[in-house]
Amino acid sequence: MTTGNRRTAAAPDVLRDPLRNHGTAFTQTERDALGLTGRLPAAVLTLEQQAQRAYRQLRAQDGTLAKNLYLSQLHDHNETLYFKVLRDHLPELLPIVHDPTVGEAIQHQCHDYGAAEEVRYDIERLTDRYGLPRLRTPGHDGRDVGAT
Repeated sequence: MTTGNRRTAAAPDVLRDPLRNHGTAFTQTERDALGLTGRLPAAVLTLEQQAQRAYRQLRAQDGTLAKNLYLSQLHDHNETLYFKVLRDHLPELLPIVHDPTVGEAIQHQCHDYGAAEEVRYDIERLTDRYGLPRLRTPGHDGRDVGAT
């Protein structure tokens, strides 16, 4: 990648993979091994510390759409942190990541960009990976959920 007259290397794959990206939780040993030295802030934070910081940043967002966008971007960059924040504050955040805010976000997206895309989640994978409670409803086996 070229920036002006300087040439910069592309970010290591681990930083572009939301399932493997731990952000500032990478230890110094992991940073050295993965070529991350100089690509992250110097401080190494635990997942708990990252979650507290992310939640403060989320609370600073103005309105539910901005909070939804913040969480969406967090999910796209670091799924582990996203689900930690979501799990720690589920009653407060569920209306932001689901209805009614998602419906409003879809309306804005459709108006601004055209049709919305569908997203499917493997609920068993997510509940096992992030320790979320299993949700069951009559007539639904709970293995997947579709959302638009």
